[in-house]
Amino acid sequence: MHAKLFRLPTHTQNLKRTELSYPLQLHTYSINSNRSILYNNESLNFYNRPSIGADLKNGYQNALFYDKIEHLDQLLFVIDNLHLDWFRYGVVTFRGLLTKLATVLYNYQDKWSMNAMLIGNTVFLSDSDPPAAPKNEHHRMSMYSGYAFEHYCTSDDPDVKVNTAVQWATINKLRIGSTRILTAGEVDCVDDIPRDRDTYKPSQSKYVELKTSMQIRNQNQQDNFDKKLLKFYFQSYLLGVPKIIVGFKNRDGILVDLKEYSTLDLPQQVKGSAYEWNPKNCTSMAAMLLEFITSTIKRIGRTDKLYKVRYNPEERAVTIEITHLEEIIYPADDLYERYGFIPLDIYNKFQEQATSHRNP
Repeated sequence: MHAKLFRLPTHTQNLKRTELSYPLQLHTYSINSNRSILYNNESLNFYNRPSIGADLKNGYQNALFYDKIEHLDQLLFVIDNLHLDWFRYGVVTFRGLLTKLATVLYNYQDKWSMNAMLIGNTVFLSDSDPPAAPKNEHHRMSMYSGYAFEHYCTSDDPDVKVNTAVQWATINKLRIGSTRILTAGEVDCVDDIPRDRDTYKPSQSKYVELKTSMQIRNQNQQDNFDKKLLKFYFQSYLLGVPKIIVGFKNRDGILVDLKEYSTLDLPQQVKGSAYEWNPKNCTSMAAMLLEFITSTIKRIGRTDKLYKVRYNPEERAVTIEITHLEEIIYPADDLYERYGFIPLDIYNKFQEQATSHRNP
């Protein structure tokens, strides 16, 4: 079958305004070091202001990077366990994929691809690639410094112990344009008085996104930072995270400055910049792409097929191609029998629920 194509406008065009609702939190959950899902706050971190001068290279040799592909497994198991009405949504996906759709208008360099499946009238969107591996040692160290910064922001322990398998996540509902979305993503920490995690009731108003960036010493570095803020903005907004704390490091990986930003104020922060970006146009673009993806897949209507959604920045186009369920990357030492990228038991349950919802 020929691929369906959506050609993007340039970022300078004014797009028809559309609504992006503020995410409403439904539940939270933890992922432990074994990647087991826990329906508690075990992996939640409280913010602890780090000391300027902290070495973000500390502990690098002992870092544990989790790099296995899991598709939507966590989110699907959480939905099943909590009996969430996934069939009332047009799209089920992780926050990271929504961020790609929301920032693609200004993306002239990086390709991406997603896998999609249809159950009932709901499109499930999953990453088609494993987590990005470091391109070289410098890139690996740069990635590590971000995790080390998270450690210093959430612990008094001077010995940095990085294990990227551990996460605390929130599951939310929101709407982009006409598309209702069920999504989830990791929250780095909460800016609140530390207390017993077993009884703590997390509030979105306290959530914090932690980021690192190079120290800004010239206009070129300022421009690069302004460009980064687009991704920072949508990563935070799409989970309802109101505050971003950025640790600035020097070339030696030493923390030299710390700044707090309000997520909602970031668009104003880049006004007049060489890399000024328009969040309303980004929202409109995301809404158009979600409509293109969901309407195309539902019109084809094949629940026994895999849909490849790809973005090519050179052509400024998103394509959808129908293919076979087997054409995906499976996790190493996979624990589950699968139907496409969805664990078979979950797929069968969801198919039954979709049928019951259509024929109550």
